[in-house]
Amino acid sequence: MDLLQQLRSIDLTFESLSNQEDFQKLALDSQEQSDISLTDAWQGIKSAIALLESNECN
Repeated sequence: MDLLQQLRSIDLTFESLSNQEDFQKLALDSQEQSDISLTDAWQGIKSAIALLESNECN
């Protein structure tokens, strides 16, 4: 599995977990306790996917 496929898999995992109450609480807790929240990390993964996809097209 290449990096892009791995990132897409992680993104899908975040997507499926994001609607669960426990995940939402954990995301809020992570934001209060560290410089990077789970939602920030997820956004970084989405950005990496977009960058890799744009590089594949070129």
